[in-house]
Amino acid sequence: MKIDTTTFDNIKNEFNTFIKQFSPENIQNSEVYILNDREMDLLSSFESQLYKEYGDLSSYKKYNLSNIVKIINFDEPSHYYKLYVREKWEQVNDQEKVLARLDGKFAKWKNRIKKETLESCKLKLIPQESIDKIMSDIDDEIIVARKDLEYIKENFDDLDVRISGYAHRKVYGAISYKLHKKQYSTTLRNTVPNVLWFRELSEDDKVRSNNELKLYLDKATLAFGDVYYSKS
Repeated sequence: MKIDTTTFDNIKNEFNTFIKQFSPENIQNSEVYILNDREMDLLSSFESQLYKEYGDLSSYKKYNLSNIVKIINFDEPSHYYKLYVREKWEQVNDQEKVLARLDGKFAKWKNRIKKETLESCKLKLIPQESIDKIMSDIDDEIIVARKDLEYIKENFDDLDVRISGYAHRKVYGAISYKLHKKQYSTTLRNTVPNVLWFRELSEDDKVRSNNELKLYLDKATLAFGDVYYSKS
């Protein structure tokens, strides 16, 4: 069944026009827009229109608002946020899990290095004779690596073996934000704009928050520096 994407396309165009009137905060190739209640109402109407048009379709995930914008907190506003950089990589230290993944990791590495090397050679228009030599060197490298794999497996109990992608870790923009008294964080997207619904605390809320802190500090024990503790 062919799906009419007119509604999705129109809303995407409306959003792109709307968001251009704001200046984003930028971090790690991600754009973050801070919007108020009225501006969030418009995004909510966009979501309603998309759900009305595509909500009954199994392919709704292709046509919902998340394909146009990442809304960090749709249900309630935040009164505090902070942008920061987050690093991500695979890290496996549990020896049982490491052992179970060794063969798969080797096969994946072997296939990837051959595929990427061959694609790179062809992209650079390297002569076939030179490609054959490069791929032969890759095969020799794989033979050495296989010997390392067998050594690790045979002596596993005497070794500290870890899987770590730290050397080629990925860096993302991220945001930390508060809803009431709880703090949350999420990674930002760089393929679509990110939106935070923000609302300043009222003066009463600020006073209430400060009073609560003062009451805590009055009964808490200062351990060291700025660290306090008290019984729950």
